[in-house]
Amino acid sequence: MPHRKTLILVLVYVGSIALIGCGSPQPPEVTEGDTAPQFVATGIDGRKINFPISDNDKPSVVLMWATWCPYCKVLMPRLDEIRSDYAELGVEVIAINAKERGRGDPERFVREAGWDFVTIVDEGNRLAEIYDVDYLPGLFVVDGRGTIVYRRKWTELPAGQEVADLWSSQVRDVLDDQLDL
Repeated sequence: MPHRKTLILVLVYVGSIALIGCGSPQPPEVTEGDTAPQFVATGIDGRKINFPISDNDKPSVVLMWATWCPYCKVLMPRLDEIRSDYAELGVEVIAINAKERGRGDPERFVREAGWDFVTIVDEGNRLAEIYDVDYLPGLFVVDGRGTIVYRRKWTELPAGQEVADLWSSQVRDVLDDQLDL
């Protein structure tokens, strides 16, 4: 009988710890209003990227993505349209492949799609970690002073055109505001 009582107490204790950890995702540590974490990386084209780009004084869009991510696949064509529409205004889209886990070939994926993003492969997920990205896609707009002015929020929407339209319109609204359009 004493063993049964001990077992019940242990189960109650473990269960209460599990319940404390459950619930909606925790708010990210890196969020709107924060200074964007700085990094230096090499793009797949060999170009050295210093971010945030401080000499340009224009906003940048940062996307953390993976070839296996269904949300990323529907969002990336929209971001390429944004890149094209805002390029003359100095806006860059930086696509950081993260959390790939050896599942795909990010360089081939971008090349075959014909996208003209600045693309970085984050081999050890270092950039995803410093930007506190647990779930893909990670999507940010960083203003010309290096402040995060938009971070994608959690959604219940399934991967598809509706969510891609939502996120791309949010990014466009923020860019328009940043550029006084």
